[in-house]
Amino acid sequence: MSDLEAREWYLEQEGKIDGLLDRTAPLDQQARQAFDIRNDIRTMARESMVDQVRAGELYGTRPNMTWNEALVKYDGDFSEIIAAAQRSDPVVNAIFGLNPADFLWVRPNIPNPFPSSFTAAGLGTLLGNIMAGNN
Repeated sequence: MSDLEAREWYLEQEGKIDGLLDRTAPLDQQARQAFDIRNDIRTMARESMVDQVRAGELYGTRPNMTWNEALVKYDGDFSEIIAAAQRSDPVVNAIFGLNPADFLWVRPNIPNPFPSSFTAAGLGTLLGNIMAGNN
């Protein structure tokens, strides 16, 4: 599939994570489930991209975290790990020209973290300026 289609598929799958968790399991196991599902869909999306050079760049700049890295990053807060597994990277969305708010329909329990004025194009311009040293 095209790179854009792969990203859109990823966002749709990411939005389904909450419904895939075994809510009868202890919170630490739910966190691990969410973490693993996200890493799996991220890997599948990247493997399905037509442009494998771009996919390789994503692996290099935004690799899947290990479980231990997630535990450290979120201070062992399993609820935060679950929430983080359902948040997409706005920088990657901007690379693909996607506005994360457009995909919130698949995430009914997740509040929109972006202001109404947020646009992927605006973030892309900002990132381009930063990378060019024009900040």
